[in-house]
Amino acid sequence: MQLEETIYYQYIQSVLNDKIVTSTSIKLACKRFIQFLSKDEYYFDVAAVQRVIDFISMIKHYLGKHCNKPFILEKWQTLIIASIYGFKHKKDNTRVCRNAFILMARKNGKSALCAALSLYHLIADNEEASEIFFAANSRDQAKILLSITSNFAKSLDKKGKLISTYRDTIKFKNNFIKVVSSDTSKLDGYNLSFAIIDEEHEAKDSKMIDIISSSMGMRTQPLLIEISTAGFNQFGICKEKYDTAKEILKGLKEDDSFQAFIYELDESDDWDDSTVWAKANPNLNVTVTSDFLQSEITKAKNTPSL
Repeated sequence: MQLEETIYYQYIQSVLNDKIVTSTSIKLACKRFIQFLSKDEYYFDVAAVQRVIDFISMIKHYLGKHCNKPFILEKWQTLIIASIYGFKHKKDNTRVCRNAFILMARKNGKSALCAALSLYHLIADNEEASEIFFAANSRDQAKILLSITSNFAKSLDKKGKLISTYRDTIKFKNNFIKVVSSDTSKLDGYNLSFAIIDEEHEAKDSKMIDIISSSMGMRTQPLLIEISTAGFNQFGICKEKYDTAKEILKGLKEDDSFQAFIYELDESDDWDDSTVWAKANPNLNVTVTSDFLQSEITKAKNTPSL
């Protein structure tokens, strides 16, 4: 398959040609993707991206109207996967991306996407003795992501012969996924290959991120994904990462190892205007409905504290 034939490339072109309603930040991410294609030190591996997409399509959903249906990625999700897994260094064929930041409104499937990617890294990324962390400010929050991943794992291995699921761990051969929380004193001694930090806006400081990042130093192509919804803390680590991401997307700072996907309303948008809701909700009417958002807005209008 040629790059121009892929779903994500067509999505990028639709975004850049204003055929899809999305945020300025996502337009900048798409422009940055195109710019990366012309960088002499990198190449784009269509097959590597397709490998991830094909793996995820073997997973089946387990809730609601999508129960028992294959996990077929939405176009916006394929952009994230292509940006993270597609660009590689010519010098050694390792992935360029080492860190990704994903921000959007609730109920848009970011946790499900990260759970699916976690299983890919556990089973199919060809990383020997892979060590994977799900980290969050609270253990309960991190275990939500583990629960999703466990259910996805059972759809791949119903009898549990290859993938073993436990209360706070998932194992495959010598590889494991483990849940950790903000108690950073227990995180030393690991050699992480992949990690997800969930609901980063709740993080009180950068200790968790710093320890996870430093534990990846021995791996040739580690990956840290930070996901969040918007929070109220304007001085926290998540806001700091958000500001850095915006500067990189605008070209004010440079870090090719970092990819950012910020689904948000633009400053000039009216949050009561249903025509712009898709900017913050890329899975609008897939996992989150317009009716639900309208009801939340009505509640907010009637109760100013909301």
